[in-house]
Amino acid sequence: MTLRPVVLSGGSGKRLWPLSSSRHPKQLQALVDERPMLVATLDRLHGIDSGAPIVVCGADHAVAVRELLEGRDALVVAEPMGRSTAPALAVAAMLAEPDDVLLVLPADHVVANPAALVESIAEGVALASAGHVVAFGVVADRPATGYGWIRPGAPVGGGAGRRVDAFTEKPDAAAAARHLADGLLWNAGMFCVSASVYLDELGRHRPDVLEATRVSLREGGLDAEAFALVPAVSVDVAVMEPTDRAVVVLLDAGWSDVGSWDSLWDVLPKDARGNAVDGMVVTRGTTGSLVWAASRTVVVVGMDDVVVVETPEAVLVVPRSMAESVKDVVESLPPEGSPDGG
Repeated sequence: MTLRPVVLSGGSGKRLWPLSSSRHPKQLQALVDERPMLVATLDRLHGIDSGAPIVVCGADHAVAVRELLEGRDALVVAEPMGRSTAPALAVAAMLAEPDDVLLVLPADHVVANPAALVESIAEGVALASAGHVVAFGVVADRPATGYGWIRPGAPVGGGAGRRVDAFTEKPDAAAAARHLADGLLWNAGMFCVSASVYLDELGRHRPDVLEATRVSLREGGLDAEAFALVPAVSVDVAVMEPTDRAVVVLLDAGWSDVGSWDSLWDVLPKDARGNAVDGMVVTRGTTGSLVWAASRTVVVVGMDDVVVVETPEAVLVVPRSMAESVKDVVESLPPEGSPDGG
């Protein structure tokens, strides 16, 4: 058995617009420290005995990804178009050995305590080696509406994991408060499963996804015409929700998906007034804010709990409390005002 990290590096991070876009997504940027987030994801696996990682990314980013990973023993798989996470993991499983245990990690998350992550991974690998499909559930500290949640059940595997009683989609505020009170966990979007078990479970529950993905995989990579016919579906929907093999391992490692400007503010260092700033920024009478200046001086005066982001292409100003709505606004912009417009 070999542990094979599988890093999913798709998506455009629209909730971090205008800094992140399909042309230059957040996983290829250094948002939290000096390392691009993809590189930081692989770096935190140092000390784990594992084989060469498989990195699945969009074809438009393959050159940039290969440049970032130059000198590392990694297999980069370029998807002609995004088909969500279930097909991406299927491709990785088909390229791995059947008894390889796949450690599936998004490329754009932050972990403040890598040692705690390594401990949880060890528990997940043991359970995956025993035939389970393992999710990692983050110990929740607030009623977040931007995450899916996991309801843990009875202990399994000597207490290292719990059966999954239910997965829930992103809740409204009232449901999130109930989830927190009931001890549910955030769904980190991280998984551990053997290649053969994942393909077996995908074949049981979504044989259409399995067969279409298999047809699209050629010796030279993924065939664009065939891959376009693969149904777009997440691992959660295709396998984790219907399988009877799902277990969850607790993850208490300072995790964040950095999925919005508000969550980025959470993980960045702050000044005495609670402001997180980057670039040429001047603040006066301002507290609890994130101000990002990419190309010009940005001055913020007399404002509290706001996000101000300046790039050469656009400027964003939004209350931190509404940071989750940025994606919806971006998707409603006309082409000339969108992240990918002229």
